[in-house]
Amino acid sequence: MRFLLALACLLFVIALGLAAYEVFILGDESAADENSQLEIIQSLFALVSGFIFLGAALVIRGRRGLIFTFCALLCVNFFFREVNFELYDVSPFIVFMGNGGGRNAVLFTGYFLILGYAVLHFKAYFKESVTFLASKSAKLLILGGIMLLVSSFFEKAHSVPHNQFIEESFELVGYLAVSYASLYALDHALITARERKSQHKP
Repeated sequence: MRFLLALACLLFVIALGLAAYEVFILGDESAADENSQLEIIQSLFALVSGFIFLGAALVIRGRRGLIFTFCALLCVNFFFREVNFELYDVSPFIVFMGNGGGRNAVLFTGYFLILGYAVLHFKAYFKESVTFLASKSAKLLILGGIMLLVSSFFEKAHSVPHNQFIEESFELVGYLAVSYASLYALDHALITARERKSQHKP
């Protein structure tokens, strides 16, 4: 787990460092444009985090598993937020599913099913959600959300020098936090699974 945490941090440092060099040393503001290396790394963090959360959900199952599934869907939402499919030479169907109404329909259906099931078992999931909010994963997710929110303030702040680089930098920090959240979730799931297995041994 430490290796994966270190790898994510290394990828973050390299991506941000290269972009900063291009923007501040070479004077190339395009390093922070749409579909730049920063956005590619952001989308990679989001997508991989989604798979890790899903893996954690499959390992731990139960109420915490549903919460991790919700987190995985949130990461998918982040991924679609960062990837502009219409800028690539892909079929209209992929654009529709990636950036159009198809994406919104799929995400809405997923959120509706998860939240609907949780509401039907409100008492149990409320208690589990409170417990989850005290975990490292939840705190890192919240931190990631705050970073993404802060980044949005710089999106149209054209009077701020290098506003686009600042925006993408905050987003990258946010997605790094999300990736750490997913890894801690997987670690928790694996530990819980081992404990359950040991309890069932004769």
